[in-house]
Amino acid sequence: ASTASSTAPTSCVSMGIMGDRTRHLQWRVSHGELDLAWGGVPNDLKEASTPLKVVVMLIGVNNLGYKEYSPEETARHVVNCGAVIASRYAGVQVLIHQLLPADNTVTPARADRASVAKVNKALSEQLRELQRSEGRKGEPVSANIHLVDDIFPLMANKDGSCNTKLLPDELHLNEAGYEVWATALAPHIAAAKGRWQAQR
Repeated sequence: ASTASSTAPTSCVSMGIMGDRTRHLQWRVSHGELDLAWGGVPNDLKEASTPLKVVVMLIGVNNLGYKEYSPEETARHVVNCGAVIASRYAGVQVLIHQLLPADNTVTPARADRASVAKVNKALSEQLRELQRSEGRKGEPVSANIHLVDDIFPLMANKDGSCNTKLLPDELHLNEAGYEVWATALAPHIAAAKGRWQAQR
């Protein structure tokens, strides 16, 4: 990620791993990875001196690239990851990020444009399903999970293909792409911090 951006949060850590998929993320979170990175603590432990406030979660494209899951299954697993984080850390605001543009033009093991679009559509559907199921159970974890769904157009051409000025390999952001992303994401993070503070 760009570390020079003036728009990036001053207290943040990137925990992305090359080739990461949703099952990997869910395992790591369930086994305390965020405890170590942020001094965050599960709900049954004492409050941390540096509490976890906001998690921006952008994951799922590798699920498609490795052909492990369908787009709909991928969206369900992404939302499940968000629910695990929100359940483990009281009040943390989880921003589930729609997938960025990706095109299967380099190698066979790459996500294609149509699959990315299906995941992004299914994310909102899966989040609504989580809200419905929690309404039946009375466990409002989903109140702290929000979908970031307005950044994809900034990275894509009108036909949904990658803007190669920002994603030159049609998958990964370059420096210019990170600058655009950080600027667009900053208001979402600020709003999430406000929601976190309001719960204190």
